[in-house]
Amino acid sequence: MRNFSREQPYELPATAEEIIVFKVIDPHHIIVGNVDNRCKELTKISCKLSTLAKQHSENGPDRPENRTEVVVQGKVGTKAEDTWWYRGIVESYSDETSEYKILLPDHGVTICLPRQQFITVTKNSISDDYLTYPIGLYHIVPGILNSYAGEDKAKNYEIAIDRKWSPEAIKLTKCLMVGASQIFFDHIANFNGKKCGEIYVIIDQEVIPLSSTLLHSNFGAYFMDQDYEKMRQLEFRKPRDREYGYEEVILELPMLEPVDVDSLMPTKIVSLTIHNSTVSESSSKLYEEVFINDSNKCRRLTSLRDANFCTSIHKALKEMEIETLWKMPSYTWPAITKCCDVLIVSAKSTGKTLGYAAAIANLVVATQGEQEDNYPMVLVLCSSTDAAQNAHDIFARVLANNVEISIISAYNGIDYKSLTAKLYNGCHIFISTPAFLERYCSKAEYGKVLNLCYVRHVIFDQLDILMQKQKAELVSVLKDTPIGKRKGENSKGFTVQLIAVAEQWSTTLGKFTEMFGEPYICIGSHPDAVISCGIQPKLRLIQTIHKPKLLVELLGERYRVVKTLVVCCSRREASKLKKHLSNYCRILYVDGKSLIDEIHGIRACWHVAVSGLYPVLICTDSVLHDLRISDAEWLIHYSIGTATKSIFNFRFSSLISNLKEKTKAMEVTLILDESNDLQLRGVLDLMQRSGVKLKKDELEAADKIMLTLDRKKQGFPICDRIKAFGYCSSKFNCPYRHWILPDIDKSKTPVEEGDVVKLLLTYIHTATHFSGRILERTDFSGQVHKMTDHEHVNTVTRVNHYFAEQTNRLIDKRIFVGGLYGYKRDEGHFERVSIVNIVERYVDERPRYVDLKCIDTGLEYHNVRVGVLLELSKELREAPANIFEIFLSNVMPFDKEDEWSYFAKNCVQEWIKDNRSVSKFFQARVQLVLGNTVWIDTLDIKMKITGRRDQLVSTLKSHLIKLNHGISDDDHIQRLLKLRQIAAASDP
Repeated sequence: MRNFSREQPYELPATAEEIIVFKVIDPHHIIVGNVDNRCKELTKISCKLSTLAKQHSENGPDRPENRTEVVVQGKVGTKAEDTWWYRGIVESYSDETSEYKILLPDHGVTICLPRQQFITVTKNSISDDYLTYPIGLYHIVPGILNSYAGEDKAKNYEIAIDRKWSPEAIKLTKCLMVGASQIFFDHIANFNGKKCGEIYVIIDQEVIPLSSTLLHSNFGAYFMDQDYEKMRQLEFRKPRDREYGYEEVILELPMLEPVDVDSLMPTKIVSLTIHNSTVSESSSKLYEEVFINDSNKCRRLTSLRDANFCTSIHKALKEMEIETLWKMPSYTWPAITKCCDVLIVSAKSTGKTLGYAAAIANLVVATQGEQEDNYPMVLVLCSSTDAAQNAHDIFARVLANNVEISIISAYNGIDYKSLTAKLYNGCHIFISTPAFLERYCSKAEYGKVLNLCYVRHVIFDQLDILMQKQKAELVSVLKDTPIGKRKGENSKGFTVQLIAVAEQWSTTLGKFTEMFGEPYICIGSHPDAVISCGIQPKLRLIQTIHKPKLLVELLGERYRVVKTLVVCCSRREASKLKKHLSNYCRILYVDGKSLIDEIHGIRACWHVAVSGLYPVLICTDSVLHDLRISDAEWLIHYSIGTATKSIFNFRFSSLISNLKEKTKAMEVTLILDESNDLQLRGVLDLMQRSGVKLKKDELEAADKIMLTLDRKKQGFPICDRIKAFGYCSSKFNCPYRHWILPDIDKSKTPVEEGDVVKLLLTYIHTATHFSGRILERTDFSGQVHKMTDHEHVNTVTRVNHYFAEQTNRLIDKRIFVGGLYGYKRDEGHFERVSIVNIVERYVDERPRYVDLKCIDTGLEYHNVRVGVLLELSKELREAPANIFEIFLSNVMPFDKEDEWSYFAKNCVQEWIKDNRSVSKFFQARVQLVLGNTVWIDTLDIKMKITGRRDQLVSTLKSHLIKLNHGISDDDHIQRLLKLRQIAAASDP
């Protein structure tokens, strides 16, 4: 069984504009406003209304007539945006409440106010256009599509057109508008003074056309221009629904579904006669979400209620606000419950930990009476301290209603004696890292307490990282478990269940899982699924102008017997390739301009082709989803510069249905030219994980391209892991820079290498990463230079004074990494911030959520919506920052982990707190300066003593090493200098 989902969002047209929806009457009558420049326009109108109100403030308490123009001041208790003044139009008067119903045409809302709360003004006092206007769908009419079988047993359609939209259609439209994070409108034509076109709603980053939704729900029908005019001229004569009083007319007209903007203005009629055909169940299953390699035939859960868990577990899941079944647990829970060995491979935040924790917790609750002498039943081995803490938290929450189940976690920072005391009291689930567990068990007095011979379930959390960082320790620990001692059986004769969790597949992972007995393999990534079946991508390095010739040589005559798919990034590239290849072989071609029936026709040709006469299919990424190809045998990436990683990864779905057929030799070819830099890191990572050993020239060429890509990311800071350790183990998925570029990373601080500096720390990021100010520096000659804080205080004060004026609070639409903005931290406090990362984008690639860092304090803000970022004046933007990034060099986490743990950071915070005194200060020697970042060797706390030299109290590096939080790393600075040297040597 192998399942994959083929869901991919519609494309958002470049001509679409973002709108705000104020009122939905029906799909033909929607009141909206533009998003662009809206704040500026509201502010401008408010200023004009303020002047106008003063001129008419003395008008009497007369009873204004309907359509009278008025001015309303201040907040009016509505959903309208906050401005000082609103313009309105009187619609009616209520004798019961003595209030006037007033329409606010700039905000699309209606309010009720007594006479004294608004001012009447003369007609057309302000000539500015209203900021709301009506729109409607283009050529969509209310109706129902009915089908019936004709005399020749063919399926025919007829369309029943309604005079009004049904309540269900209106409700669906309103629900889509309310649930959308963004709404776009693509203007196609004008009709009776109203704009008509397509409305696109963005829900969970997916583009959903309103027309398509109404059509698929059978609430409406779409007509081409000439047929739409015919429909409007017809008389409605047959009553259809007496309850609602609707009328209908039966039409036999061609209809086209608006799947994209091209088909909204069609040039080709699609026949409505469709011969009977059935889609096989096996074919539809190819497009589910997760690749499953399973000999145990475990059935996927369809709802949370189907999980065969005890009541306490279900109650805990509800308390965790897990009310719907997540993708990964729906596959893994049944397999784990059946005690199958399970391998889970999926990206971050996809439910992997919960995918094993809930099922294992349920098994422990059910079998707790069989525990042997309080020894652990479950062993969870994690790759880091943070991973162990996370696993402990998940188990604790799932077992919140089972207090009798003991969960113990052990990692660096845990006292051996207190851990031993807990183990004496009994343990059901033991969580640790292999490195810590090896050290603990190696001590005779503690090793006897922790008996792992009765473990029933062993879980490897982040196995891919474990194999990289702690492979030796992992092997050593497993020797003391039933896996190493009794070939998979514990001391009571039970077969030990093995569960492994990883973010990415690799050949190392595959070899390790060979000890699994008929494993249930669950993979949530198309590329990982492909390489897990032994397919190794092949890389071809070539200049762009020679790519067509190379492809002809690669294809040869082989394409005739191998189903070959060539994917291009752009329509222009695909069109050029089509012209070139047409002279050498038979071509099937489809791109983003192809109509849906043409795409379906190409797909039909692909499926009926026979070996020996196979054509080469050339397509672009934009149509790959609609093609629904899953049986390709040779996938050729003609270019890899896709806009996003997900688009590139989706290409591998074209191979999925053939993955387990060992008789078919499948192949993936990647053609790399000088322009393909966007996805290069991911491509190289994929190849290395598949077992490919890249040649020296390939690695050198790749390094040059990645260096070029880093030069394009001037606004991005250097990766914090590079700064902290001199390397980044996640560089293939990390958005930051990984090279030190001399022209970009010039020193921006007043200090030099070798200076001794006094510091004021303003923020602690990790155990060795701080933000702070330099109070004074002593240069190589011994001269002391004092640093004043006057400029820093002055800048902070100017920022708050500037944004105290309401008119200065303008939303900045220019969002980019490295840009400077104003940010409201809390009421009355504003800061200058810089964007350090774009966390999430809209489907049109505009930033949506970003990570920020305050350049005047060092504070970090995560997942901030871009709509709250304010424009800075030129003076504030150019004012220098006096806060610097400070890294303690030559020390790394104790077990060579990639990040400092919470315990290490807490240790540093306590160290600083314990040594806080008026007579004490921080001092350090500068080793390296890049940009606004300073690397220091040790961080000393010294005490001033009158008449004597400053006395050394404590050193942070020694403190971390003494408490087993860190180890010495003397090559740290050398690694940084090497990165700078390589970049300088490759400088264009």
